Amino acid sequence: VKNSFRNIVWKSNDASMTNSSVLQNLIKEKVNAEEFSFLNWGTYYSFIGRMNQGYHVTMAQKHTPAFEPYCYGETISTAILAALVPRFVWQDKPTAGGRINYKRFTGIDLRGNTSMNIGQLGDAYVNFTPIGAPFLLYFYGMFVSYISYFAIKKSIGSPTFLLWIPLLFTQLLSVETDFLTTINGALKSTLFCIVVFWLISKRTQK
Repeated sequence: VKNSFRNIVWKSNDASMTNSSVLQNLIKEKVNAEEFSFLNWGTYYSFIGRMNQGYHVTMAQKHTPAFEPYCYGETISTAILAALVPRFVWQDKPTAGGRINYKRFTGIDLRGNTSMNIGQLGDAYVNFTPIGAPFLLYFYGMFVSYISYFAIKKSIGSPTFLLWIPLLFTQLLSVETDFLTTINGALKSTLFCIVVFWLISKRTQK
């Protein structure tokens, strides 16, 4: 119900509709709708396919480089640049969700508003081949480790910073999305934490 919920909440001007009521109504509609029943084999099969990240990576391996050449860092550099440049400066910068890369590197055109991704494993593979992919994942692991080190070191002087660690790692540890989403999420979360603690420090100094 995520896409429907988002469209209703963002576009509706009806003050009588609360977010919780919209969500409850959408869930009831989906549960009662026959085509969304989990007893329906087609729905069950689609659900398993959507959740099976190994399947998405396998599709990328079969399609790349047989039909789509390796991109050698193109999507990674784009992800880093998209994370650093705000949208009002780069209005048509890539969006999260992975639909474009999914079609490009698997050859599968997703139906409707379906959002699926080849993940970090698939992203590493289509960029740097089976030989280079482990190295990219190694440095990505080092990056995640540094974020953890930063958080722990920061908590020495500010113990409450430990409570912010889940926010920092919400996107970093997600395996069903690509580097565009993880890097963008990590950067925004880190900047948000830094700004909050900077404001707190300024207030306590007064």
